[in-house]
Amino acid sequence: MQRIKTITFGLTGVVLAFIVTFLLYRIPLVYIGIFSALLSFGVFILFTLKSKSKLKRREIKLNYEPKISIIIPAKNEEKVIERTLKTTLEMEYSNFEVIAVDDGSDDRTNEICKTFLKDDRVKLITIPKKNPIHGKLNALFEAFKLCSGEFILIIDADCLLPKDYLKKMIVDFQRDENVWGVQSAIKVYNKENLVSEIAAADIDITNLFMWLLLPGRSFGTGFIFRREVLKYIDYTRRKTFCDDCVITSAITKNDKRIVYNTFTYISQSVPAKWKVLFKQRKRWFFGMLKEYAFQRKYFEIMATLFISTLSLILHVLVFIPKFNVSHAVLLLYILFIYSSQIFSDKAIQIKNPLRTVFFSLISYFVSFLVMIYSFFLITFGKELISWYKTER
Repeated sequence: MQRIKTITFGLTGVVLAFIVTFLLYRIPLVYIGIFSALLSFGVFILFTLKSKSKLKRREIKLNYEPKISIIIPAKNEEKVIERTLKTTLEMEYSNFEVIAVDDGSDDRTNEICKTFLKDDRVKLITIPKKNPIHGKLNALFEAFKLCSGEFILIIDADCLLPKDYLKKMIVDFQRDENVWGVQSAIKVYNKENLVSEIAAADIDITNLFMWLLLPGRSFGTGFIFRREVLKYIDYTRRKTFCDDCVITSAITKNDKRIVYNTFTYISQSVPAKWKVLFKQRKRWFFGMLKEYAFQRKYFEIMATLFISTLSLILHVLVFIPKFNVSHAVLLLYILFIYSSQIFSDKAIQIKNPLRTVFFSLISYFVSFLVMIYSFFLITFGKELISWYKTER
């Protein structure tokens, strides 16, 4: 029954996308112009209101430094783990611990982590290679058992943190007791070729959309939450690929809030090869859709497939010479990016907006293709795919 509902709602989203596209394509040009003008004005108002809200948040100062447990899951991360641990321990915050989790690595990850155990703030968990369950969420579950902090921060093994990162991340909890999770902005430090530029553009635009429009959620890294969340996590989900969905659900199902912090950021790497990028996105979207199906969030499945299909169609319509709704959407998208540079914080500023727009469109096209492929893989193909750890 679950699979039938997943297929039904997913295909409904695809069909609706074609219907909406057909209707939009028949809208007279003058109405497109009026809609674009109104939407542009709305974007300006949203940016203005958001900026005023942020100014109030800046006035809040940290009264004390509660203990924070920082979890770093790692598997075959010898290239990056040493620098991550070093920069993490150099943060200007007096009360934190670091829990590194070696998830059955085949390289020197465990050996490198052990060199940091001379620091009393560092703990190391080693999951044997023969362990029947591996993966990021299982590693997190093991680390939760050792956490002694009031708050728990999750970062990936390639992340670099500014020295004042923890001080800026903890402020939102003091401001509102209903805030149970805070996601920071993300920056990319390895823009070395076309593929990494495309992946980075996706992250840059996501920062803006999360800040302005989208509901709060975890990205899986750079996410801090209250210790109370541990009581509501579904610990049967050890094998899921979507650790961020599991933790986000534990917060939102209790009517608590997740906010997006653009005062600070983490820096991380992105895939630099097409094959790696494709596998990473497949893991993301396969895991997300599987988690939606498990939680019976069928309307979310329908909405996801609707947006993916509609976006793919609009991407194709851009290449039609006659001005159409796709061109209007593209112009509004460019306007949104440039307007955001006036109001947004430095953590999410984009140095070259037009270049980012171009690369992000390619990234979205790839992502939406992978999203639809993942849907059909779940519903008509294999039930499970093996865990894929992104190559550095």
